[in-house]
Amino acid sequence: MFGYVRPFKPYMRMFEYDIYKAVYCGLCKDMGRRYGFVTRFTLSYDFAFLSLMDLSVRGVKLDAEKQRCIAHPLKKTMCAKCTCNLKYTSSAAVILTYHKLRDDIADKGLKGKLAAFALLPFFKKPYKKAAHLYPDLAPAVENAMELQNKIEREKTAGIDLACEPTALMMQAVAGGLTSKHDECRPLLERFGYLLGRFIYI
Repeated sequence: MFGYVRPFKPYMRMFEYDIYKAVYCGLCKDMGRRYGFVTRFTLSYDFAFLSLMDLSVRGVKLDAEKQRCIAHPLKKTMCAKCTCNLKYTSSAAVILTYHKLRDDIADKGLKGKLAAFALLPFFKKPYKKAAHLYPDLAPAVENAMELQNKIEREKTAGIDLACEPTALMMQAVAGGLTSKHDECRPLLERFGYLLGRFIYI
């Protein structure tokens, strides 16, 4: 569910990769500022991609500057500034990570369960905050996770049915990039749905 939508660096020009890294770093800082330091360690490539989509859909010009980060404390790197407003992506990351941790407790081996148990307390308060900000997204993700658990318990053999919950989850996430009345919303939802199928498969 996380970390599959990666940049293919050989196809990217230098400035494009710099933009990607700046958005990734900006999202990391935004998550820490809004939801606490620990949430930054769960950031994945998927949400950097979602942030780029968000900026594009809203027509926001990237505003970046050189800043220090926890990964490279001695060398400043380009980082998207808070003026880009990455609130939705930060919130979506927290909502999905919270449910992934709960799913790991149910599904993973001992090592995975222990890691999820250790992280989950740090996500309970941020999850409530994010769910309050986006009341449509949180229940959509929760319903998709419940459906996923049901399908897994029934040991469904069909790939189409098995990947449906992840597709519905990503449909809700991508659809949230714009308002309910925006004409782009159905296109974004369809893109998210197909991306969700790809991620699951």
